[in-house]
Amino acid sequence: MSKQNKTNFPELDSVLQHLVERLLSILGNNVVGIYLQGSHAVGDADEDSDCDVMVVIQEPLADEDIPVLNGMHQQLFDEIDGYWSKHLEGSYFPADLLRKWTPDQPLLHYFDNGSTQLELSDHDNTQVVRWCMREYGITLFGTPAAALIDDVSSDALIREVREVMVEWGRELLAHPERFGNCWRQSSVVVSYCRMLHTLETGRVHSKPASVKWAGTALDPQWRDFINRAQANRKGQFLRIGDRSLPEDAARTPDFLRYALDVAGEETVN
Repeated sequence: MSKQNKTNFPELDSVLQHLVERLLSILGNNVVGIYLQGSHAVGDADEDSDCDVMVVIQEPLADEDIPVLNGMHQQLFDEIDGYWSKHLEGSYFPADLLRKWTPDQPLLHYFDNGSTQLELSDHDNTQVVRWCMREYGITLFGTPAAALIDDVSSDALIREVREVMVEWGRELLAHPERFGNCWRQSSVVVSYCRMLHTLETGRVHSKPASVKWAGTALDPQWRDFINRAQANRKGQFLRIGDRSLPEDAARTPDFLRYALDVAGEETVN
């Protein structure tokens, strides 16, 4: 990673420099490239964002790599003060699997936001992540991201987002009591604005950009509701247990049904 800033946050750039150096020390020539995707790549990341990292590898991680990488992630978390070392997340993605999404690909080794231990997950194995990497991925080390990923069509992107809206909506509406948590409630509302924005444009946009779009594109009755959800992202990881406004928690299921109706999907229960 060059000394040139990759983000708008010097402290984050320093953390990423340490991460790249340690990954190369551990994995050596198995590393094809290390990239930023998500909000820091797409744009409009702020001091309350997390940082999405993709480590592309030639061969899948060996069993003996896992405890070493866990230890490295724990060291970054413990040794570097500040916000950013505690809010990294990402996957170790074999290059042959990254090239093109296909059904039934194996799970990836993934480190969640705030975690230091690798787990198996399909979190990043999506068309959305591939599109963001190809279009906006920021190279910290190695081959430019666009060279590693086949084109993701707008139709494929829209199809995946529509499926997520329905499947996630069904799960969320089965447990409306969860909207009493401010972090979850606001995240759901902003995420559905973002997904609707993708359906409209065939592209992935940042959360702030999608909230701004929703303010004019969606029914005005939801404008203040959506803006409160976006405002509640301020300091979100310090307020993870805060309660939602009762009226916002109560309206969230109706907003989900409205969003699915806008998407042209049948309302789920």
